[in-house]
Amino acid sequence: MPQQIPADAPTPYSDPIILYGQTSVTPGSGSAPNTDALSNPDNLDMELLEVRWRIYANPTPTKLVSSLVAGMAIGVKFDLGSLAVVDADVPLSSFGTARDIDEPGFGTNLIYPDPTNVNITTTPYSYRWRLKYPLLIPGGAVLTPVYSHLSQTPFPVTIDTMYLCRQRPPGQRRPDKVKVPWVGSYNSTPFDNLAGQAAGQDFSSESDLYNPFDVPLEVSRLAGSCVLVETILGVTQVIEWNGEHRFQLGQLRARSKRGNELARASTPFNTLFPIEWRVWDIPQGWHLMPGEYYKTQLNVAAVSYTPATNQTGSVQFMVAMTGFREVPVADFVSAAFAEPEPEGTP
Repeated sequence: MPQQIPADAPTPYSDPIILYGQTSVTPGSGSAPNTDALSNPDNLDMELLEVRWRIYANPTPTKLVSSLVAGMAIGVKFDLGSLAVVDADVPLSSFGTARDIDEPGFGTNLIYPDPTNVNITTTPYSYRWRLKYPLLIPGGAVLTPVYSHLSQTPFPVTIDTMYLCRQRPPGQRRPDKVKVPWVGSYNSTPFDNLAGQAAGQDFSSESDLYNPFDVPLEVSRLAGSCVLVETILGVTQVIEWNGEHRFQLGQLRARSKRGNELARASTPFNTLFPIEWRVWDIPQGWHLMPGEYYKTQLNVAAVSYTPATNQTGSVQFMVAMTGFREVPVADFVSAAFAEPEPEGTP
């Protein structure tokens, strides 16, 4: 009888496996890639090490136009069976540091979304999520992404999804507990950034950056983005903004439900989430108790710009939280093959 391999045994002979799926979303809608393309064809246990995305807009005008769409324009929700892994509408720019993000400037790295029409070009943007703890995916189970178009661009957006995994050798014992990710985000209301914007405020809700589970959540990362949505002379740009809203006009306060201050004073957004890195990494982890949350207050100062001809635009902010919880392996495997919970149930 073959001997069972310990759960923590080195696996130098485990095979890498890369899975790929594609889908497209239109403004205000949601879509998922073919889940068969994201399941292990060998029906073996595997560990997810990294998720990669490439997104690009699909402009429709017949004239020459290039449209940019950054990761804050596309939200994602992940479920592994009935296990909630990522909350709904979490922007793709929430998951990685600046080293994991490829956002080329306007007019560079152009592709033709429709190869039969060379008058329409677009620029692909890429994002990566390197998991702090590899996620066990039992053979036959599927980590399912559902994407949402957050309507920052008027065009459909194509989304390429890639899972970088490693196979677990047949017979290797599963660990006693599995660390399961949980990612949630606060997506602010848009603020007019061009003409006579009055000072304003926005607040996260208690269900944005929170722990919905009955066990502590180890918080390993907070991420922040500030995106410019601009249309000028028919060209739509959705780009990570390195201007005055990030450095001066947008300021953030943050505290936990228990009163622990993360940012006690109203602090420039870029001071908390510098454009050069974009995240707070927390190597030892903070812990949110069950039902605990972080509450943010966003203050945006007044502006008075003179817009260019046919120019409109807005600025939007995002703060995301990545954490992990421990689930006993028997409960984990059972849930991985169960039907997803209804929307809004963690």
